[in-house]
Amino acid sequence: MKPSRLFFCFLLSASPSMAASVTWNEAGPTNNWNTTDANWTGGASVFTNGDSATFGAATGETVTVDAAGVTPASTAITGNGSYTLSGGSILGGTLAKGGTGTLTLSAANSFSSVGISSGTLSQTTGAISTALVSGGNYTALGAGPISFTYTAGITPLFFGATGTLTNAITLPTANVETRFSGSAGGRITTFSGLITGGNASATLRLDNNTAAGVGRFKFTNASNTFTMSRFLINRGGLEFTSDGALGNANNDLTLDVTNTADGTGLIFGADNITLNSARAVTVATTTVINTQAFTGSRIDGPMTVTGQTIKTGTGNLILNGTGSGTGGLQINAGTVQVGNGGTTGSITTPVNANGAATTLSFNRSDAVTYGAVLSGTGSLVQSGTGTLTLSAANTFTGATTVNAGTLNVTGSSAAAGTIAINGGTFKFGAAADPIGTYTAASLTQSAGNLSLDVSAGSKDTLNLTGNYTTTGGGIMVNVLAAPNVGVPYNLVNYTGTLSAHPPVTFTGLGGSRLAGTVDYGTGTNSVISVTFNGVIGNLVWTGANGTSWDTTAQNWLNGGSGDAFFQQDAVFFDDSASNFTPVLSGTLQPSSVVFSNASNTYTLSGSGSLDGNGTLSITGGGTVVVNNTNTLTGQTTITAGILQIGNGGTSGSLGTGPVANNASLVFNRSDTAVFPNSVTGSGTITQSGTGTTVLTGDINSSGFIWVATGALQVGNGGTTGSIGANPSSLQVDTSLIVNRSSATTIAAPISGAGTLTKLGAGALTLSGTNTFTGATTITAGSVVMANPDALAGSPVVFNGGQLAFNFGNGTTTTVSHDFTLPATGQQQFITTAPTSATTVRLTGKISGGTAGQTYRLVDSNVGGNHNNVLTLENPANDFQGRVEIWRGSLVFTSNEALGNPANGIRHESENLNGALRFGADNIVLAATRAIELGGNDDPIDVQAFTGTILGPVSGAGRFVKQGTGRLIMPAAMTTTAVSSIAAGTLQVDGTWSTSASALTVAVPGTLAGIGTINRPVTVNGTLAPGNGVGTLTVGNTTTFGAGSTYAFQIGDWTGAAGTGYDQLASTAVAITATAASKLTVVVDASTMVNFTDANKTFVIATGTQSGLALDNWTVTTTGFSGIGTWKLQVNGNQLELVYALGTPFDNWANSFGSLPANKRGVLDDYDNDGTPNLLEYVLGGNPTLMDGTAIAPTTQQSGSNLLFIYSRSDASELDTTQTVQYGSDLTGWTDVPIGATSGGMVMIAENDVAADTVQVTIPTTGNPKLFVRLKVTKSGS
Repeated sequence: MKPSRLFFCFLLSASPSMAASVTWNEAGPTNNWNTTDANWTGGASVFTNGDSATFGAATGETVTVDAAGVTPASTAITGNGSYTLSGGSILGGTLAKGGTGTLTLSAANSFSSVGISSGTLSQTTGAISTALVSGGNYTALGAGPISFTYTAGITPLFFGATGTLTNAITLPTANVETRFSGSAGGRITTFSGLITGGNASATLRLDNNTAAGVGRFKFTNASNTFTMSRFLINRGGLEFTSDGALGNANNDLTLDVTNTADGTGLIFGADNITLNSARAVTVATTTVINTQAFTGSRIDGPMTVTGQTIKTGTGNLILNGTGSGTGGLQINAGTVQVGNGGTTGSITTPVNANGAATTLSFNRSDAVTYGAVLSGTGSLVQSGTGTLTLSAANTFTGATTVNAGTLNVTGSSAAAGTIAINGGTFKFGAAADPIGTYTAASLTQSAGNLSLDVSAGSKDTLNLTGNYTTTGGGIMVNVLAAPNVGVPYNLVNYTGTLSAHPPVTFTGLGGSRLAGTVDYGTGTNSVISVTFNGVIGNLVWTGANGTSWDTTAQNWLNGGSGDAFFQQDAVFFDDSASNFTPVLSGTLQPSSVVFSNASNTYTLSGSGSLDGNGTLSITGGGTVVVNNTNTLTGQTTITAGILQIGNGGTSGSLGTGPVANNASLVFNRSDTAVFPNSVTGSGTITQSGTGTTVLTGDINSSGFIWVATGALQVGNGGTTGSIGANPSSLQVDTSLIVNRSSATTIAAPISGAGTLTKLGAGALTLSGTNTFTGATTITAGSVVMANPDALAGSPVVFNGGQLAFNFGNGTTTTVSHDFTLPATGQQQFITTAPTSATTVRLTGKISGGTAGQTYRLVDSNVGGNHNNVLTLENPANDFQGRVEIWRGSLVFTSNEALGNPANGIRHESENLNGALRFGADNIVLAATRAIELGGNDDPIDVQAFTGTILGPVSGAGRFVKQGTGRLIMPAAMTTTAVSSIAAGTLQVDGTWSTSASALTVAVPGTLAGIGTINRPVTVNGTLAPGNGVGTLTVGNTTTFGAGSTYAFQIGDWTGAAGTGYDQLASTAVAITATAASKLTVVVDASTMVNFTDANKTFVIATGTQSGLALDNWTVTTTGFSGIGTWKLQVNGNQLELVYALGTPFDNWANSFGSLPANKRGVLDDYDNDGTPNLLEYVLGGNPTLMDGTAIAPTTQQSGSNLLFIYSRSDASELDTTQTVQYGSDLTGWTDVPIGATSGGMVMIAENDVAADTVQVTIPTTGNPKLFVRLKVTKSGS
């Protein structure tokens, strides 16, 4: 005994150090986690410090941790229930959060590490100590590192209070959304630990849990290296203390807050933060950008504004990147500065300077145009050394200040604003005409210039409703063309006073025959005016003294006398000259130039230029070649002849003035030359040089445009330059290039063998019926086909841009072009508006691309329901790279139509109504063609076909089987989101990974196959295990809902489960069908062999059984010849389908297929003929026909006897007792038993296989009346 006792003592002493694995029991006696209460299962019912604790239930509850704390080796949440761990602290070990539910921590814990694979981890107020309220650390998570390993988008962390998370965080490497969430109330969650990991295509979402919440997330660690496609600030705010705190330089920011409260939006948390140029900012909804009081808050990356941006904080926000979008910018405090002294920084959105203390400032060293509307009562400041042009109809009433450079107002402004010129130049005038009128409240000038233009019959006018106060600077009068002599030009009208006489300088008069004088007016309500004196010359070119056109050579006649040219003279060229090659020297400013030559060609050359606002006219029918560089801003008119720009070399230009072409305009240069002029008229335009002519003006000509040699380019990367809708036709024999950042349209029909090249980010719409045959190369932006002939027969080469289809609603259009994809993946095709329901069939060959790149083939670029369809139909397609569906449907008519067999498919999350769709029968997608489901509902539609996906399916999206056909999936499915079968049959022959998210079979969908599904399955439609006869395995619970169907196939009556008949192998089977909406088991024996009509039990499902009731199921058959009965029963962990051959009566009743199952009892009378089923059975009747009279027994008199005669079925001999009874009244009866053979009063005639004839002879002597009846009793009843 001693050894035994010693051994027992050893066990006792060892047990405290042997840690167990225990699982929380929700049915335990208490909800306390301590070392005394028996609330656990597994190794022990009582927890011991050092045990590994698991919470794995599907419901969850609140667990109160012992006040002294517990010390598990590990804590794991594996079930889908939501747990709250409150009370005391968890004093060590690791924390692993799985399952779909929420884990709420509300104490100061000390985990060694935290891992989150699914579900949500919530940090509440209860976890915040008193010290933490004023800036302590979150303690519920301990100090260990936190790592995320999930592969589906979840909300991993929820913060319910202000505090700092010092833990190191590793974000998931999968392409999923990570969401940090917090409750409302102005709470600030600070992340000071190092954040690493991530995925370049993923999203980090910051969500304040309520739409009106003002809590914020603050990132302070400048060494963060995590990678994300974007920060999505959904609700609440993002504050950062450095650019590095936002992780990888390419992590973009998307503001989708819809809240203007303080503490929301994007918040600069320190001074002199510059968001780097690779970090794009997108404002999608109404959102705040708060600089607080910091003056150096700068955004160097591109900023797209489609929503409303509210600038708050008294500091400066410097926009030093490229701005785009048509949303709004409202400055509620401080300054927004565009540019930082260099050549970058722009905005395109309207600006509201909302308050007198707000400012919009421009600080660029080059020329920039702001074309949106400026409103409000704040200030506008031009502080850069470049030129700022305001071109919109502005309504702001605040102060305008010019500190440097030039402010040029070509639009309009409200009259209430003031002007201050402290340096630089202020000028105004219309966009197409430098002459204009401007009204302001007052002008204060300490330096710089007020610039005013004067032409022949027009002038600038500045109207001041107040004072003109000047302490420095002056007025610069620009003479654009010869002014009228002796007529005062009123330039400045002031209602108030003029404090001093600003000096006036003239430009454009030097070297002319004119001089100007100034009148400053007197007192109030007066005018500053200038008057010109002198006489301009009217000169005719002779060339008598050579070819020089300067201000000294006597090559002109002035009224018949030789003369030299003076500035502002009017000059004429005709056929009377001695030479026709004027060589210009210096800057020449004629008031007008007229070429009336008809037979000779004039060529202008030299280092000099024609300048100013004078006019140029070609009237004589001859040719004028401009081979020098000119800077004219006045009108050029071609009424006859040819005006040729360049002579085959690298020189020749007009300037910037508009051109009215009613004859011929020709470009002939060998280099790239910009033509900024607008062109109108009915004349022809010809590109004849070997170089490239770049049109940056609007060509509204109605004549013929011919690109004969070289290249004609529309636009130079900006928003100007167009051909418009007016040209009668456009013939391209060489090259047409379009390079704009904004949209433009070419409506003229394009012909020729030349090429079309699309550059620039803008969209080019081709709306003409085109016939050109050269290649179309799309390098940037998009080409929009407005009709099927827009690209004629042109092959399309993608080098970076997209092709958009803009066909009619509901149309189906065939596009037969060949396409070459670029080396780098991108969006390729753009469908039209989401609800247009257009179908585009791509029948040409698609080649090119690069393996590993992603090419988005379907996208409307607009949110909403997407009914557009793109079809790939060419089996010769050999492009490489992954295919992406973003919005709309992609249809393929063969596996080969999807290009290289290794090309995967990505079905993206924004595809609400679209699908990946099989377009023909029996398509088999290659095993190497992997499919990724990006998010939300990602339908795969086989239509009415049978299709097979041999490759794996993965991703975070929700798989939806659509179409009435059969989809066969023999490969793995690793997506963990909910899945569904909306219609048709899904045949699962592969393995689906473990997930808590269910696969739901809707009506009229069917789930079939021999694979394994490791997730819950809910059947509301049909379950049909096997692909023929087979076993379908479900590694979770299978639920048969109300009205569901189990399609059960028997192939071999004598076979085993899985080979002879179907079986469902499930962890559990739950039947939730009801008596009103039953589970129907349909027995399909149409291909069955080896049948013998005998009792048989089939195990149709295995696993824990629940829910089967007497009245919530029914069995029907198809192709089954047996006459027995079927029933469902539970036998342990088996759901059995039992076939019972039954009594002869049962077999007889079951042989009538139209007889309802509930009308097959012995006393039932379905046909209402007065003859119950048992008598019909004996008498050979049909229980579904009213034949009671026809089969009834008969009687006849035979002497002193009554003969009682009836037919008896052979089968009824086996299971009935038949007795003929007679009597003189209805109370006493004499029995005549009917046996198998004749005897006594009974005579039986056997009729082979037909019914027997039974005759009973009943004496009538002494019975004046007689009653006779047939009594039938079924055996056992």
